[in-house]
Amino acid sequence: HATASQAKHQFLTQDVGFPIISDSRTPGSSRRVLDQTKQRGVDVLLNTLGEEFLEENLAALAPGGQYVDLSKSPARSQEEIQSRRPDVRYQALDLAGYLEEDPARIRRHLGELLDRFERGELHPLPQTQFALDAAVEAFRSLQSAKHVGKALLVPNANLDESSSFEKPPAIRPEAGYVISGGLGGLGVGVAAYLA
Repeated sequence: HATASQAKHQFLTQDVGFPIISDSRTPGSSRRVLDQTKQRGVDVLLNTLGEEFLEENLAALAPGGQYVDLSKSPARSQEEIQSRRPDVRYQALDLAGYLEEDPARIRRHLGELLDRFERGELHPLPQTQFALDAAVEAFRSLQSAKHVGKALLVPNANLDESSSFEKPPAIRPEAGYVISGGLGGLGVGVAAYLA
């Protein structure tokens, strides 16, 4: 069973072959998962969504299910999950943390993935390219979950000398900056750069 935003359904059913799809961002998605699994629920739930989807996710899990969390949601913890669903096994995956702790292991796994791509067992996700001067549009597309695959910012082929990107804005060490909604990888990277 797969859930995804509505924009990804066609890709997942036709290109990837998932037979059952529901909208992960719509209230009641757990009810649809339960209906499609004869009220059993799913054994493993891989979560990338925020706190507002926790109840829906827990409701979709079968008894004794595994909740694998990639969301890096700061409020979530094994204790919180277990207080709501003591039967559920919770695991937070911090891939960046794993990279720091055991880079050889990550390198080995990436090598295995590359081998599978070379053998044709795996295929790259679709890419949508946005020109640099369409960065706002690209981020809005990501935010609205209407994209499939990866969004790429590419240099503009037709930037002229009058472009507003001619001179980047100065970052002043004495200034303060607000990064709104910046708890993901990009926001944390920008914060580290500004620090």
